[in-house]
Amino acid sequence: MPSLLRSVLAACALATLACSATPSNPAKPPVDPLPEPILDAAPADDARGGRLYDRWTAEADVNVEGAQRLKNLYGWDMRGTEGIYGPAYQNKSGVSTRNLLAAPQSEADLVAWLSAGDDELPALGEHLGEADLRDLAAFIAKMQRGDLPGPDAFFSLSADAPKHYVLVEGAEPAAGKALYADACEHCHGADGAQIQIDATLSLGAFMRTKAYEGWFKVLNGHPGSTMGREIAFDSADEAARQTLGILAALCDRDAFPPLPGQPDVPDGDPRCGAYLK
Repeated sequence: MPSLLRSVLAACALATLACSATPSNPAKPPVDPLPEPILDAAPADDARGGRLYDRWTAEADVNVEGAQRLKNLYGWDMRGTEGIYGPAYQNKSGVSTRNLLAAPQSEADLVAWLSAGDDELPALGEHLGEADLRDLAAFIAKMQRGDLPGPDAFFSLSADAPKHYVLVEGAEPAAGKALYADACEHCHGADGAQIQIDATLSLGAFMRTKAYEGWFKVLNGHPGSTMGREIAFDSADEAARQTLGILAALCDRDAFPPLPGQPDVPDGDPRCGAYLK
């Protein structure tokens, strides 16, 4: 082979080796894998939020000396001094001028307010966790939007009636009694006397005298106990119908008598209206 040809071939071989040893597109450094997606937080439990509103220390199982119950601050009807705890009715002390039902708020805004507190509301964020605040905010927001039935679905305010309320008309006591048997009897007993309320009241006597509070318990349950929301519904109207039906059914003094030796509401007591038997 002529020497010139050998030289050319050798040069090509060297160039090939050089290209192989130093690629024109070197591999990129390894990239860390993408993090696992963060799953959305569990949906807020508005029924538990109602129980937190009732007594947040019992529902969240925290011990806070002198803790303010939201129901004391805003009333069972959530309207502050404009509602049943206001000066025109039961005239409770320490009631807020804020009507929680006056205007809808976003759940985010409610969480921020509940967490930080204000001149009347204690800073609940110092004692409750994020899930607690979200549950409480969900309950208030649903009440504001009408996704849950409000107090007007159950009673009207009355300056003359005992405790200053009267159940609204339109309930179906027979349907309410059947619902009671399905949802309430297993704990309260067939006659409502199996659990003593406030040490002296059967369930019937309690509802005949304090239905302005009782509707809240039926709708949400009792804080710090096994009683949760015992009725199932797809709309605020359905929840109102079921709850009012139970309240009306419990106005039957024969079917749901007081505890032995305890007094009951007299004939003509206006709180139960036409439901009283």
